[in-house]
Amino acid sequence: MNPKEKAEELVKVYYKLLPISASFEYSLNICKQCAIIAVDELIEEVNHSDVGYWRDVKKEIENI
Repeated sequence: MNPKEKAEELVKVYYKLLPISASFEYSLNICKQCAIIAVDELIEEVNHSDVGYWRDVKKEIENI
């Protein structure tokens, strides 16, 4: 899965957890923040060879 696809998948996972009553823009921002936190945690824990991929995923999340 390329970084853009992974970024979209992560944001969608968090989006499903939010209440329907929240506005789309608010929900999207919360989901992006959650996904970035998760990716930052992965960056700290993964092998150095995988860090580049997760940094690319983080950039794609920020671009959503």
